Amino acid sequence: MVKGIHWDQGAETWDEMIHDESSPHYHYYRTIDMLVVQLLRDVQARRALELGCGTAECSLYVLRILEDMKDLHIVGVDSSAKMIEIAQRKAKAAGVTERITLKVKEATQLSYPEEHFDAIFSRGAILSYLKRPHKLLRAAHSALKEEGVIGLDVLPQPPEGRDYHIFRSPEIQLTRSKSQSDTSFITVHEVFTRGKYQIVRRYRVQRDTQLYNELKQSFQNLPSHLPGLIEPPKLLLQATVMTEERVRLYTVPEITHAFQKAGFDVTKIYGAGYTLRLLKDEEIRSFVNKHRDIFCRIEILLNALFNLQYATMLFITGRKKSAT
Repeated sequence: MVKGIHWDQGAETWDEMIHDESSPHYHYYRTIDMLVVQLLRDVQARRALELGCGTAECSLYVLRILEDMKDLHIVGVDSSAKMIEIAQRKAKAAGVTERITLKVKEATQLSYPEEHFDAIFSRGAILSYLKRPHKLLRAAHSALKEEGVIGLDVLPQPPEGRDYHIFRSPEIQLTRSKSQSDTSFITVHEVFTRGKYQIVRRYRVQRDTQLYNELKQSFQNLPSHLPGLIEPPKLLLQATVMTEERVRLYTVPEITHAFQKAGFDVTKIYGAGYTLRLLKDEEIRSFVNKHRDIFCRIEILLNALFNLQYATMLFITGRKKSAT
């Protein structure tokens, strides 16, 4: 289960991170935003629920784009009290407090009446972070009206033999230890795939080590998301593991089966984040970042031509099966 206290720690810098052009979230989150808009508009939803809403960035985007759907009201739930606090401030600033309700609540512990919502959606791969994703899908099924729709994203499992390493650090600046004021260290995230899981390890690299000096120099010149800064063995030998998190990756047949088992007919599976593969070229990256929304719209329209196994994220839509 995704613990709220875990997300509290990064709540204040979350929006800054996802709006950073060097972050992969900057691109595929917007594609998913657009797909959610499409999902809700298609059914003319009046009551919608966002699971794991975070700072409500997706819901607020949806309300802005679907301003003409005056009867639409969104309920956003998240386990992080800090995220919800920020979301409430943003909703007030946007002047939409009458159109959105934000609550601190675990996504798997919904307490709404049966057949309450026209649509349920989530952006942020919540199923990939849950130990019992079927529990969330069953709760969503119960809360949806008959013929209600659902749209969730998951992290896809790369093709066999394509395990990879990514090294990035959201804390590029040196962080001073609270316990020892004269000791500095760098925090590094190592992200790699292993079979059905993405492993996220957080390391602390102490000052006065060769690795510390290499990272300090690298981070001054390179965007934090670029792969291959250092080799895994070197990191393991010279850094201290602080935390490790396992994130579930899904194949298309696996996520389809999970939806069907929970009582949904899968209507469409979209790939998102294909444009990230264009960003290795500096000139192209600058152009894509400048015209992000256009590229996201193109990505959606060209989904029929793309191979889902090369997507950064999958967005699955489904409809609650009729009782008859």
